Amino acid sequence: MRAVAILVVMLFHSNPDVLVGGYVGVDLFFVLSGYLITSILVEEYRSTGAIDVPRFYLRRFLRLAPALLFMLAGYLLVAPIVWPGEPHFRDALYTAFYVTDFTLPAGMGPDHLVHSWSLSVEEQFYLLWPLALVPLMRSGKAVPFILLALLVMIAWRGQFTDWKDHYYRIDTHSSGLLVGALLHFIGWKTNRWVGLAGLAILLFVSLYAQREWNSPAILATEIAAVMLIASVRESRWLEAPLLVHIGKLSYGLYLWHYPIAHYLRSRFDFFETVTMTLLLSYLMALLSYHSVEAWSRRMKDRISAPRQREPVLTS
Repeated sequence: MRAVAILVVMLFHSNPDVLVGGYVGVDLFFVLSGYLITSILVEEYRSTGAIDVPRFYLRRFLRLAPALLFMLAGYLLVAPIVWPGEPHFRDALYTAFYVTDFTLPAGMGPDHLVHSWSLSVEEQFYLLWPLALVPLMRSGKAVPFILLALLVMIAWRGQFTDWKDHYYRIDTHSSGLLVGALLHFIGWKTNRWVGLAGLAILLFVSLYAQREWNSPAILATEIAAVMLIASVRESRWLEAPLLVHIGKLSYGLYLWHYPIAHYLRSRFDFFETVTMTLLLSYLMALLSYHSVEAWSRRMKDRISAPRQREPVLTS
């Protein structure tokens, strides 16, 4: 599923006029991330009776930050040459501190790292969600509370008329993360035909949605993502070796592809831009995966698994 999402996004960024709604690939990422992170946290809570929040933060940092800093180092080496006279160091700081979901709608950039807004939304969600999840689990009312938060967010983003004001920020565009969390608690499973229908919806939105992000497109994508996730055990096509390989590299592909595509698309036609973006992004993602990400995986694995709940008599 990560492979499907990243390929749609890369095609969109290679030429937004060809795959006009390809931005919805990010929303597929959001639903999947919300589902997986909630699954990890809930499993820990049910096995130990608590969530080790500092440990969770450290594992997220090790998973995300090294590859991001590696990309930013490469960006700072090349960007001043291809885009001279621009505030690249400032933009790298915005990205490294995960605040671009707020700097972008404020008109403060970063111009060549626009894709980092979604990293900011996810990182801020990771900071807040484990803190909110414990009281939700203890209350036994996680589903109604998540539903309420989802409805409030949809109503809130409807107050904005300029799409840039409600596209980038966590308070208006983290609904997919909540949908993924909700799916975990509902536990819906279905068959592969529903998954294929979800894929068809995703492709339709990618091809025919409005160029500017809008609530109908996000709603359709979130529904499609739920259909894909709920049918994943029956959808054998998702086990294709190429898709699995691309999925493993999806984080690196996302990090590297945007500045590459952003530079190429103003100089080459769609086919040339797509070809070079896929190739260069793949090579950099492969390098990242087998170097800094390999190191970060080793560090993450050294962090001990959460302890199992001890017997009451020994507590």
